[in-house]
Amino acid sequence: MDRYYKKNRCTVYTEKKREIILKNAESCEQFQKMTAAVQAKADKYLGYLDKFYDMIIAEGLPRWYFIGAQRDLERFKCRYCGVDISAEYGLYGWKTDPLNHEWKVQCPGCLRWFPSNDFGGYYRLGLDEHGIFNPELARAKNDALVADGKDGYLKNLLYPEKGDGWGVDDGFGYRTGIIYPNGAVEMHTYIAYYIHEGLWNCADSVNNALYTFRDAYLCTGEIKYGRAGAILLDRIADFYPGYEYFMWHDFRDDLYRGKIKDCIWECFISAEFCLSYDALFPAYEDTEVIEYLRGKSERFKLDNPKNSAAAIRKNIENGILKTVFESAVDKKICGNFGMTQHAVTAAAVVLDTMPETGEWLDWVMAAGEANPSGTCENPPKLRGGNVLAQLTEIVDRDGMGNESSPGYNNLWNTELIGMAELLYNYDKYPSADLYKNPKFMRMFYPQVPLILADYYTAQIADSGGTANAGFCFTARQAVTAFRKTGNPIFAQALYLINGRSVEGLTEGINAEDPKKIQTDVLNVIKEHGELNTGSEMLTGYGFAVLRDGTQGDFWMYFGTADMHGHSDSLNLGIDAYGLNMAPDLGYPEETACQPNRVQWVSATISHNTVTVDEQVQVKYRAGKRGYPLHFDDSGRVKLMDIKQIDTYVQTDEYRRTVVMIKVDDMVSYGIDFFRVTGGNDHIFSFHSQSDQIYETENLSLVPQETGTYADAGVPWGQDPDTDDTKWNPNDLRYPAGYTWLDQVRRADSPGSGFSVDFAVTDFKQVLKDGGNLHLRMTQLNDFELSEVSVVRGRPPAKPSNPKALEYVLARRTGENLDSLFTTVFEPYKDSRYIAKIENVPVKLIKSGNQQHSAVKAVKVTHQNGRADYIVYASDNTAAYRVDDLFDFRGFVGVYIDSSTPYRYVNDGDILFDKINKPGAYTGKVISFTREMSFENAIQISAEQSVDISELPGKYIYVENDGVQNGVYRIEKAKTLEDGSIMLDTGKVSLINGFIDRNDYSKGYTYNISPEQKYRIPLPRE
Repeated sequence: MDRYYKKNRCTVYTEKKREIILKNAESCEQFQKMTAAVQAKADKYLGYLDKFYDMIIAEGLPRWYFIGAQRDLERFKCRYCGVDISAEYGLYGWKTDPLNHEWKVQCPGCLRWFPSNDFGGYYRLGLDEHGIFNPELARAKNDALVADGKDGYLKNLLYPEKGDGWGVDDGFGYRTGIIYPNGAVEMHTYIAYYIHEGLWNCADSVNNALYTFRDAYLCTGEIKYGRAGAILLDRIADFYPGYEYFMWHDFRDDLYRGKIKDCIWECFISAEFCLSYDALFPAYEDTEVIEYLRGKSERFKLDNPKNSAAAIRKNIENGILKTVFESAVDKKICGNFGMTQHAVTAAAVVLDTMPETGEWLDWVMAAGEANPSGTCENPPKLRGGNVLAQLTEIVDRDGMGNESSPGYNNLWNTELIGMAELLYNYDKYPSADLYKNPKFMRMFYPQVPLILADYYTAQIADSGGTANAGFCFTARQAVTAFRKTGNPIFAQALYLINGRSVEGLTEGINAEDPKKIQTDVLNVIKEHGELNTGSEMLTGYGFAVLRDGTQGDFWMYFGTADMHGHSDSLNLGIDAYGLNMAPDLGYPEETACQPNRVQWVSATISHNTVTVDEQVQVKYRAGKRGYPLHFDDSGRVKLMDIKQIDTYVQTDEYRRTVVMIKVDDMVSYGIDFFRVTGGNDHIFSFHSQSDQIYETENLSLVPQETGTYADAGVPWGQDPDTDDTKWNPNDLRYPAGYTWLDQVRRADSPGSGFSVDFAVTDFKQVLKDGGNLHLRMTQLNDFELSEVSVVRGRPPAKPSNPKALEYVLARRTGENLDSLFTTVFEPYKDSRYIAKIENVPVKLIKSGNQQHSAVKAVKVTHQNGRADYIVYASDNTAAYRVDDLFDFRGFVGVYIDSSTPYRYVNDGDILFDKINKPGAYTGKVISFTREMSFENAIQISAEQSVDISELPGKYIYVENDGVQNGVYRIEKAKTLEDGSIMLDTGKVSLINGFIDRNDYSKGYTYNISPEQKYRIPLPRE
């Protein structure tokens, strides 16, 4: 129903906020510079106001962000010069300049402009009396021109050497008539790209001009800027209800709904339109605005006369605010969690009219789909924004979503912050303060432990470029987290993110004392020092890291592979000397069902893990994570031990244990025990940040002159049986990834052990001195390998990515295999500190409880004579004699024979002598925190006498139902009067979800239950 909602005040940019912004823009040097820059840009744009107005076009022409349809095999290339634009200049590398080159896109390689015809003239032919392009009218008038002996506007004017019709685009693409082998039709979509990127996404686009006028108005108070912004927003409102992105799905070859853009990207632009209305609200009283728009209404014969502020506001409130809500319900504005909710909240709070505002915000909070998809023609209505249910059921105990990638999960938090800020102190809906929700507040935390080597966020799943620097956690988030929680860790993170400085830090131009944050952060650094989170395990998300200071670590990912995830459970990462030594490939070339992504970048073999039976790991696992068994940081020795039970249906054990041992103050090395039982083909894959093998040992590599890892006759690239509409990489002719690995060098029957020394390259020039770094892997197994191959794998073709990385593939074949791959990872600079790595004998002296156990002992001799013995035993109840030197019973033992001998045993009680302390505390759960709370605890009974001083920092492993792991970090512990023990788990909730997500009053479900058994493994030194 067409109605006017009667907004009568600014609710986001209130009078007080406007006063603060003006004051800061005048008095704060940083904001003075910002204001001067935005004002200069706005002044430039004022000269183009009429042009910007005309650039806002109605629905009727396709919009697309590639020059070619989704499955067009040549869509990344310039069709004239042949340059691969995506690889050389970025995925959206074509240039647009709508102010100076209307209706043209430019190849950044050859600098030619396209299309070859004068589409601007053609467009003007087709404008009807309402100022709307009519393609039939344009075609008829153009045909009349041609019939009259004139050229018309559908003729190749720029590149006659290509023929009269080459490169001519009538708005619906230049079609060559070529059909690719995959069935895609070749089509050059120049005008669609121009509309999407030039009119709505480039630096001088319509919406960026709107935001510039808005910001200049807020920072200066000058009506000339508010006037221009108000005019543009009104014109957008004229057409916004009619935009239907889905109508061009045959043209684009995808099924996304949306408005101006697809349903995901539309969330951002629609939220900004709403906020712009609140910022520009006073300007609609301006007589020049009214006169300008009244004249446009008369010229284009609009239904709304626009002869008053009320009439114009009616147009915007119906055309934008109401449309945003209705489009969210219809899944036309439908993004990752937080994005849709932010957009609708912006519309509701800006509307500021009851009952509609309350109804829209109720919808945001109401239960709906956890991961709605706006990718079909007529999807069911979205019942609600699902905020409370999603926070409770999908956001894990660590505060991460189910998108695997730190970046995408962090997007949930950033968008919800935008929503939370809009609702904070909003007087018409006070019940929805997200800062009072423990799960939302927990979302600030997990990005901090993911910071590695002090310069990047752990690369997991679709996340950044290969070996990228930079953080997902933003300064804005860190400021908000610090202010809302008071936790000094966020001030430390902010200091690091800002380049170990407070220079330039502010709380935003609308803060009353924007620079106070600088003093507060410096006080934290003075009292607590810089960020040093230490070793940590996020058992809900699925991430464990063993840190040796801030420059070196070993880490493992064992989380979900849903959404933007890869098939990479138990993937291993390594940092040393302040550099990422084992980078993930990161973000794919594009996120659609693209062969390079599905077959290679997301496949198991491209990661540092084990591929079984030439298949990728089961990827879509309904959010299941791995199951930690041990984790410890006792100082000189650290370890993590994690199993995954559903990556391969044919495996009984898929388990990785990493022991990190300190060498000196500069570096540690690691020993990796990766056990896989079941299946007939195991491939241990590893790569470093390296495109050069420095040397190998015990390998006679024979080059394969042609082809790929698939076969000498199979060329590099997509699999011959590629169907680029299917996501399953196990349905190919060759195993996933094989056709993407070339320059193959094989060693057949290489024996049980070998070494490969990677010459590490600091591709992103992170270090001041990144020269002569190495990562040496030495594998020493108790079985014969079938082959070892060194191959070249190529990261996604992007401008900043290295062109290639070297991969080592250690392969074992047989029947119903039981493989314990044992690998020493030795990062070093200039020269090695290890002289010798060898197996040592292990003899069973007393049987344990397991029937099919694995045991391994390794001796590492250093150049200085120090000898390290490392023992791994999957059955910690069995006793062994190691190298005829010492007895051992436990899970992992380390004996360092040096001038100061050192002994360590985890989850055991014998190393040389019997240890008169338990290797683990065991017992049962009594109770736990059952409400959503900022403070949580587990009450336990113990079967042994417990020294509670040993418990803080350890983990309790509850034998729960197995749907998720039952592992929780113990923050504090105390003994109660009845002898039971209360374990404080801090901010980490025990709640899994709602009993009935449509009736929250029925209560919660939980991850653990009373009477379930637990273990708390302990280290002994």
